[in-house]
Amino acid sequence: MTPESDRNENEKAICPKCLRPYPRGSTSCPKCGLVFSLWDPEAIRSGPSTGQDDAEDDPAHRLWERVLTDPDDESLHQAFLTHCHEHQCLDFAARSYQAFLLQNPESVLGHTYRDRIVQLAALPRRAFSRTRSKDRRYTRLKILLGFCLVAILWAFLLARILLRP
Repeated sequence: MTPESDRNENEKAICPKCLRPYPRGSTSCPKCGLVFSLWDPEAIRSGPSTGQDDAEDDPAHRLWERVLTDPDDESLHQAFLTHCHEHQCLDFAARSYQAFLLQNPESVLGHTYRDRIVQLAALPRRAFSRTRSKDRRYTRLKILLGFCLVAILWAFLLARILLRP
């Protein structure tokens, strides 16, 4: 084995999904399990899909750039996370924080907000929707009224049978 080929095997590449380094020539990422031959670059957007061509015009990108200019300002982190949560682009926020933490592993705010993203992403969808729970409440009320109606009819029929001469 030549030193040149030895050097190529020790080089690291970056996984496009989890942004972790992996040995060049691997067929899959040892961290997240992504199989590189099946990887579709379009699977992960570079940012939230807003229909805009220029990423710098996107509010999430602008907010993230502000976070990067002053990473110790918690209000900037909160504004970025709030925007991403409201516009359903937590995937962009997670990738942004992942890349940030690879460069700044000691950042307390970076870890805090990355963990908040994980918590928000783990919430069930119905926790975000208030109208669905309202519909469910009315459905339960209809079922309860239906059972009451059946019970009244049953009692009426039973009383009629028992009171028949």
